[in-house]
Amino acid sequence: MRIDESRPVEVTLDQQTSDVNVRPFPGQLFTVAGRAITVSQVPATLTLTSDTGIETTVADKDGNFKFNPTAPGPYELAAQSAGDRYSGGNRAAWLPIAVDRDRTDYRINLTSLPELRVTVEDTKGQAIDLQTVSILARRKDLSGDGKPETLRLTKGSAPLAPGRWDLALAPSATHYVAGFSGQNLDILQRGRADGWNEVVLQGTGSGAAYVKFVLSSSPGALHGTVAAGAVNRRRVRWFFSRRTMWSRGNGCLMCG
Repeated sequence: MRIDESRPVEVTLDQQTSDVNVRPFPGQLFTVAGRAITVSQVPATLTLTSDTGIETTVADKDGNFKFNPTAPGPYELAAQSAGDRYSGGNRAAWLPIAVDRDRTDYRINLTSLPELRVTVEDTKGQAIDLQTVSILARRKDLSGDGKPETLRLTKGSAPLAPGRWDLALAPSATHYVAGFSGQNLDILQRGRADGWNEVVLQGTGSGAAYVKFVLSSSPGALHGTVAAGAVNRRRVRWFFSRRTMWSRGNGCLMCG
C-alpha cells in the first residue's frame, strides 16, 4: 500500500474489526553474502536477524555464505561454529549491519567466546559471595528477548557469545540492586539498576568484559497520609512499580 492511499480504520475495544485489507507492492531486495573466517574445521552457521524474524544459512568449506534476497533495513549478522581439536572450543562472532544495497564482501571473524567476569559488592565496597546471589542473563536481538537463564559462574566468570545481552541480579527480600557498572563493554539504555541492564559484548580480541552489581540492604521508605474525604481511608490501595501500598485505619500508608 502506498502512503497516499492509506485510510483511517476505526477500532472498538473488545470488538473485531473486519475487512482491513493490505495489498503489498513488491520492493527491492538485496544480496547479503560474504565469508566467515574461523580456524575451526566445522562449518560456521550464520543467522541474519531483523524485527521480522531470523534466517539461517551454513557456510561452505571455504567459509563463503549467502542469504536469500533481503529487504532493506537494520539487521544483526551472527556466526557460530562448534569447537574441534584445532580450535579448542566454540567460536562465534556478531556484527550489526544496515542493508541498503547488494553486498557480497561481508567478513565476519569468529573468535573464542568472550569471558564475562562478575563481581558483587555492598555499598561500602565489600565483596559479596557470589554463591549467595543469582545472576540472570537473556540474549537480545532485533527479533526480541530470549529466555532468562541463570549464569553458571566459575570463579566469577562465564563465557557468553558476542552480541547484545540483558543482565540482572535476581530479586531478594534482604537487599536490592543500587548500582550497575561495567568495563570493556557497552552499556545501553541505562535505567534502574535493579532491572535488566543491556550490554554489548565484543569478541575476545578486546579482552574480558567486567560487570559489577552494588547491593544495598537499606531500601528507602515511603510515608504519607491519605487525606480525609468522601473515600473511606480504610479501603484505599496505592499501586507502585514494585509493591502495593495500603492505608491503615488512620490513613497512614503501609507496604503490603
